[in-house]
Amino acid sequence: MPRLHMVSMKYAILDSAGLCVNYAVWDGISDWQPPDGHELVSADLQIGSRYEQDPGTQEWVIVESPPAPQGLPQWVHFGELLAADAAVNAMVATAASAAPVLHLMLGVGLGQAAQGDPKTFLAAWSTALASGLATPTLAAHVVDLGTSCDLPENFLAQLNP
Repeated sequence: MPRLHMVSMKYAILDSAGLCVNYAVWDGISDWQPPDGHELVSADLQIGSRYEQDPGTQEWVIVESPPAPQGLPQWVHFGELLAADAAVNAMVATAASAAPVLHLMLGVGLGQAAQGDPKTFLAAWSTALASGLATPTLAAHVVDLGTSCDLPENFLAQLNP
């Protein structure tokens, strides 16, 4: 006789303010409820972030991210800031057509920097500066972003020589 296997799913647990406070793995059938005042959401949400449900799409959208811990280099947050920055995106878009290999190096380098190894990013950034794709104004702006992420001084100094 075949055995039935229950499939459990990961659910985010939101408090009444929409803050993701925990996860639960639940089969969706067994008798279990989230704590009073909390809601289960079948979406991959980040603990510590606050969400609201978009009335048009019914998808959960982030409203507020938790602050990054202070004192340690926040490489991933630096990448997030660069990815959301209009001036950086304009430079990267120009690099995509004018210097495709440089464009790839910037992306790969940023990924490596997120893992704590910024050498490729610095090489690509140096090339972008030398070629004029990255302006001194943009370099100063990127240094400000890096400073807000507690990145090492030796790294920041190489962004705007």
